[in-house]
Amino acid sequence: MLFEYNGISTDNPVSREPYTLAPTLQETSITSISPLVCRDATHYDSHQLAAILTECFTDYVIPFPLDGPTFATRFNAEGLSLTESRIWSVNNNPVALAIMVRRGSRCRLAAFAIHPRWRRGGLGTAMLEQLLREAHQRGDSALWLEVISSNAAGVALYDKMGFTHQDTLCGFTVPLASGTLNSTITLTRCDPVTAIGSMIAESDDALPWMIDPLGSVALPSQGYRWGNDAYAIVATAFTKPQLRALHVTPAARRQGHARRVLQALATQFEGISTPVAVPQALTPLFLQAGWEPHPITQFLLCHSLSEPES
Repeated sequence: MLFEYNGISTDNPVSREPYTLAPTLQETSITSISPLVCRDATHYDSHQLAAILTECFTDYVIPFPLDGPTFATRFNAEGLSLTESRIWSVNNNPVALAIMVRRGSRCRLAAFAIHPRWRRGGLGTAMLEQLLREAHQRGDSALWLEVISSNAAGVALYDKMGFTHQDTLCGFTVPLASGTLNSTITLTRCDPVTAIGSMIAESDDALPWMIDPLGSVALPSQGYRWGNDAYAIVATAFTKPQLRALHVTPAARRQGHARRVLQALATQFEGISTPVAVPQALTPLFLQAGWEPHPITQFLLCHSLSEPES
């Protein structure tokens, strides 16, 4: 069974540094799904975790090569919880991993993968049961995840485990050398931390994890505004710029502000893209601004848990 790495991006630097698991690791916080041994991720460093993730995604529809620094940058920005993340091993050889991230009482399964030799053996169900049980014991309100929409086996598993469909998520990019795109406005640099204040206060609905303003400033980023009505945050930590937040104040909406900001960003940042985390309802906006859709979409899924104690 094959699962997801949910921050889809293919522009990461690649490093295939070997990793070695020290035989003297203290086996604390260990559970077992026979014949597997499960450790929390505090037993591994970022280079080891990146190598395990890359290996477990072997033969996947999209390659996910990560090096240690990129792993740390991306998942720390998403709220990485090493104590809640899990690595399953056989004879000290990792065969599966689950990377958990957290914001308040919400947790998210940011990456879940099983090595090809161990797929289709029913382990996915047992591992998910363990993750849900642990989240319930922590008092988490919900466990979120994204699954690539074409991954029929993954979708079926999550459906069987009680996850419900919340939205379809899309990604967009500006084609290279897109000289046909023009902008009629000029964006002004601003502090991204300042920009997220109004984004959070004036947000109508909860946003998908990857484009939530709370996570946008955890990455090296630049803030931009058009007057006092429209704001954008662009992450600069990757090989190509990535739009992580876009906001128009309520009083200025439905006047074309978002489209103009997208066009301005397209002319200013060559090859800019979004994560595959944009709600499908916003597709017309990006297309009208001259952005192109990513060929892959994801389903946003949620498993409700008991409310945390007050």
